[in-house]
Amino acid sequence: RLGIDVDFSRPLTPAAVQVLPHSLMWHDLLLGHRVLSGSPDFLNCNAPAYLKEPPPRGEAVRLLLNRGVGLLWADKVRRGMEPAPDRDFVRRNYFKAALALGRSAFLASGVALPEREERSATLKTLGVDQEIVTLYEKSLEFKLCPDGHEPESFDRLLSIWEKQFQCYLAQGLTDPELSLSSKNFLRNL
Repeated sequence: RLGIDVDFSRPLTPAAVQVLPHSLMWHDLLLGHRVLSGSPDFLNCNAPAYLKEPPPRGEAVRLLLNRGVGLLWADKVRRGMEPAPDRDFVRRNYFKAALALGRSAFLASGVALPEREERSATLKTLGVDQEIVTLYEKSLEFKLCPDGHEPESFDRLLSIWEKQFQCYLAQGLTDPELSLSSKNFLRNL
């Protein structure tokens, strides 16, 4: 009703929380969750200490792979090759992929996600291309207030995404199983 997307987790026991894997998904959950029922500090008290640290650098590849799938699907919808699952699908996936370009740069560098107002400057100090910084800034604006933001060049974003993805694969920022699936994914582009 309010136009706000909410993700719900399955119920978690203390034992399940204590062995959560060190991944971006669980790291972000720990930093940005709200407990609706039970002790509000349940996750913080039971999560392993490593979840408070930046996720492993290989999560950069996993994030780009995930968002790349959405971007490619949105491109098919945009070209009329597939029906849109919802009216905002193309726009949303464009900006999610653009956001992932910046976030993956933090992950690949092993840098904790800075406060919002410091992110662009930090990306620049990491040597991230200005075009990615600009896309990241626009996607942050979209995330905070989606009205009035439209995708620019899909082909350009796809090109930037592929270059960054290939760069991280070349750096070995992934486990062997994910690396194999990533290479197969790129062959099928």
